[in-house]
Amino acid sequence: MKCSIHGSTYDFYKNYQQNDVLRDRLNLLAGNTFGGLSFEKWYREGYWTGKCMPYTLFDGNDCAANILASVFPVVLNNEKKTYLQLGTVMTAPKYRNRGLVRFLMNEILKDQKDNCDAVYLYANDQVVDFYPKFGFTEEREYQYSRPVFPKKGSIRKLQVDDPGDRNIMEKRIPCGNPYTLIEMPDSTEFVMFHCLTFQKDNLYFLPEYDAVVVAKQENDTLHCYGIFCEDGSHLEDIFSVAAEENCSRVCLGFTPKDSCLFEAEQSEEEDTHLFVFQGKENIFKDNKIMFPVLCRT
Repeated sequence: MKCSIHGSTYDFYKNYQQNDVLRDRLNLLAGNTFGGLSFEKWYREGYWTGKCMPYTLFDGNDCAANILASVFPVVLNNEKKTYLQLGTVMTAPKYRNRGLVRFLMNEILKDQKDNCDAVYLYANDQVVDFYPKFGFTEEREYQYSRPVFPKKGSIRKLQVDDPGDRNIMEKRIPCGNPYTLIEMPDSTEFVMFHCLTFQKDNLYFLPEYDAVVVAKQENDTLHCYGIFCEDGSHLEDIFSVAAEENCSRVCLGFTPKDSCLFEAEQSEEEDTHLFVFQGKENIFKDNKIMFPVLCRT
């Protein structure tokens, strides 16, 4: 539809990901804004579903501004909720400071806020003063870590483009992560986005535990972003097998269901700030938790 913003006319589209022309323009802006980011492989391989809705303004052939609105089912303490995450907020340079993101934000909140229990987003350092204008407040996430003692075991690196390895992933990832406190069931498409992009070199299979592990070791620390399997009884063994010989600590990209053996520290992720919409549910006020990294958009 046509819309007028501060005297200029734009084409406003939402949930249009099946439109090849518009999606190509979105990918171009995403690549220019976020260092080569593209949603094309994710879409072509059938993972981009209606749970992730682009809200975008176009000016002729230009993709001017965009926000993705992603719907997540969430289970916490056996309570089922629906959360809305806003992500990939971007504006082409020549369209900045024209109120385009404000327009998109208002449209999303008008459409979605009454259908969900919470709304949240991640912002970079440059826009921390922007989101409070829409009723968002900054919250702190807490990351959990513990010592790890490496041991030999069967582990194999997965190649996401190998049909056999992809089959393993597509069987295990829908099982979910049995070790996380904040469950996000039916989120395979979002996990696969990370597996196809940012985490494609960090995928492993541990056949003894029938588990797919998304992890990366940096120096003596194993960063474990997710574990996908049916059996939730071998966490310490999975860490030990996934860790390299010089590893002494594991740091989680999710909140553990059983945190008694872990240490919690305030997350200090560079250039990343969590904002939660006021007036809706806010699970961060009284809990030292974090959303699973593999469910960020």
